[in-house]
Amino acid sequence: MILIVYMNMILFNYWRRSEDLLKWYQPYTIILILAELIGFSLLMIYLMYWFKIELRFAASFFAIMVTVLSYEMFTDSLKPIIMTFIKKREFKNIRKNENNIKSENENDNTIKDTNTNSSNIDNENNSGGAQNAE
Repeated sequence: MILIVYMNMILFNYWRRSEDLLKWYQPYTIILILAELIGFSLLMIYLMYWFKIELRFAASFFAIMVTVLSYEMFTDSLKPIIMTFIKKREFKNIRKNENNIKSENENDNTIKDTNTNSSNIDNENNSGGAQNAE
């Protein structure tokens, strides 16, 4: 049963990503679900009649019907919400890193300005002292 659910997910994903099949996505999913439900019903009747085996496919029927809902909910609701959250977090981190880099550059520039100003003052003092000595 799990394999059938996974195969449904693979088919739904293929149909959604294919440009040619996208317009037929809804009819294909409905036809697939109905075919699977009818197929499992016939299999259950066949097994009861020929082999006197009673299999309970109630969970299988439920899983088949919920497959479409869960796939649609994930691809159209949860995935976009999660991707938006991740992108916002990444954007915040990028902006924070840019701000840190800017502040580091500004600190480096002020240190260079301070060093330049102090060296200019030293040069003026040294040149003034040399003029006085003459």
